[in-house]
Amino acid sequence: MPGYEPANVGNDEVGPERTRELEVGFDAGFLDQRLSLEFTWYEQRTSDALFDVRQIPSLGAWNAQAANVGLIRNRGIELAANATLLDLPDWGIELGSNIYTNKSIVLSLGDTATGEYAVPFSAENGWVEVGYPVIAARGNMIMNRDEIADPIVVPDTVFGPSQPTLVFNPSVTLRFPAGIQLSARAEYQGGAWYSDGASSNALQRSVRWPTCTESRGDPGESAYALIAQGRQDELTAWERAMCIAANVNGRYFYDKKDFLKVRDITLRFPMEWALPQVASATLTLTAQNWFTWKNGDFLIFDPEMGARDNINDQGVTEISEHIAPPAIVTASLRITF
Repeated sequence: MPGYEPANVGNDEVGPERTRELEVGFDAGFLDQRLSLEFTWYEQRTSDALFDVRQIPSLGAWNAQAANVGLIRNRGIELAANATLLDLPDWGIELGSNIYTNKSIVLSLGDTATGEYAVPFSAENGWVEVGYPVIAARGNMIMNRDEIADPIVVPDTVFGPSQPTLVFNPSVTLRFPAGIQLSARAEYQGGAWYSDGASSNALQRSVRWPTCTESRGDPGESAYALIAQGRQDELTAWERAMCIAANVNGRYFYDKKDFLKVRDITLRFPMEWALPQVASATLTLTAQNWFTWKNGDFLIFDPEMGARDNINDQGVTEISEHIAPPAIVTASLRITF
């Protein structure tokens, strides 16, 4: 139909990716298995890596084309540790943790003799370039973010990777008399960058937005308050770029996505004493995603929001329309007769 482009520009030369992986690791137990460790170091090299490569508009299509492009490397560790600190009939303390790291890099973008894919390109709303992570967040960086001055902007800067380079999952389980048990599990993700699409769309349209009402924590001293009072000369470089509508550029809105969430806290009470006629009864109270710590530059919304598409399919996470996991509290009573 006139005016429409195909969602995926065809490419009859697309072939499979090829990945080679080397792993080295060990499993070990200490102190009569009260401490256990599982460790793995790995390196993956993927040739003919498949990306959606931006096309030249003059070719007749705006959408990207899937193509086998270059060589990429992923390297990291996986570490699982569990320790029993106290193991008595009525009391117990168990700690656990899982740590994952991954650092990716583009080693090559193909045959430079042809030049077809040897240059950097946009892909999955991110950036692919030799020597940088796969896929990288790229935009205009405000170099003097916190200075009381006009912004110094370096365009087309690679901020960092779009995916976490470190994931840490600590857990703890406590046992008490009468069979009461309390457990908690958290998750930290660090190293990734995100695009704040919601703030970008709003501020470019002069919509009054929390990004600028909460820039200093005190609404009376926020960027909007200073502008209304004619005190623009007291604005930081970041506030001048973000909160004065004439200065806003959609390529400014990149920040670190580091965050910690308490995924669940669970308390279990045996209830046979209250229901002597049953074989067993357990009351369970659980709070999920109830607490979130996030990087200080992440002013609004939730780090696990995304665009309307599946958040796992995004190159660079865009804070937009995808709803993050909710904070919920549940209670359940399980009875066996």
